[in-house]
Amino acid sequence: GRRSPGHETQDHQADKSIYPSSGRLLLDINMIRRIIILSPSYPSKENKHSYAFVHARVKSYSKIANIQTLIFVPDKFKIDHYTYEGIHVYKGPFMLLKALIENFDPDVLAIHAPSYLMLKHTLSFRLPIVVWIHGAEVLFRSLHNYIPPFGFMNNLIRFKTFFEDFVRNIRLRELLKQVQAVVYVSR
Repeated sequence: GRRSPGHETQDHQADKSIYPSSGRLLLDINMIRRIIILSPSYPSKENKHSYAFVHARVKSYSKIANIQTLIFVPDKFKIDHYTYEGIHVYKGPFMLLKALIENFDPDVLAIHAPSYLMLKHTLSFRLPIVVWIHGAEVLFRSLHNYIPPFGFMNNLIRFKTFFEDFVRNIRLRELLKQVQAVVYVSR
């Protein structure tokens, strides 16, 4: 497993080198061989299009750099494991992610479309984290026509989501300061 900063045993001197004085983990792209990817969803035989862009990225990792990948989809209510086109996909609560990390021993966690709770849980593992921001997860829904502009209830919902999104973005921004890299997906 990973060591916390200041862990001084002789057997794990190499682990100290991944922690600079700031306490943040360093990320050496040439040393990555195993990745756990967290994604809100992932393709399956029943739903081949769900987050298919993440699957395309996973396939490119194995082709380009021979990187082993494992997918984790957070789900509070269901535990599942399936294989899709040779990729192992696990669904379940964050306790399952902890077991996967202990058994798979990834070099990095890669998170697509992060939420505050997802980042809060993963930062405790003391692994390098790379985050992909796609846009929708940080939009103010009330300002982007996700809620129709007419009707009292819709206006009430728009007002409510404005403050929810404001708080969500502030919390997410604070946690993003602790990850090793943020990729903003664009053209």
